[in-house]
Amino acid sequence: MEIRLKEKFYLANIAIRKLSYKNPNQLASVSLTFKGDDIGQFTISSFTLWKSNYGGYNLTVPSTKTFKYAYVDKPLLKKLLDEVVKAYDLEDIPIIEEMEGGKYTDHHDKQ
Repeated sequence: MEIRLKEKFYLANIAIRKLSYKNPNQLASVSLTFKGDDIGQFTISSFTLWKSNYGGYNLTVPSTKTFKYAYVDKPLLKKLLDEVVKAYDLEDIPIIEEMEGGKYTDHHDKQ
């Protein structure tokens, strides 16, 4: 079977799930959703965001010992890493909405 696509995809969503494993450098599991103009969307789960021992961050592609689930070339992986780090940094910023009477409510803990 052959499938030919002439579709432009864009990064539509970054889902971050912070981790608290034994390895303190393993920060989050990441799912990336891409949307196309005509044929819908697809999601690749289980990217991992790591804190680098040399400063900065690393993003690893989902894989097992014998199989890599997605091939991502280095320039694209760098762009994805930049977007994932931005999303990760935003995870700690609380969502605040103004309520009646001038009181504010923090919705960060209800997510």
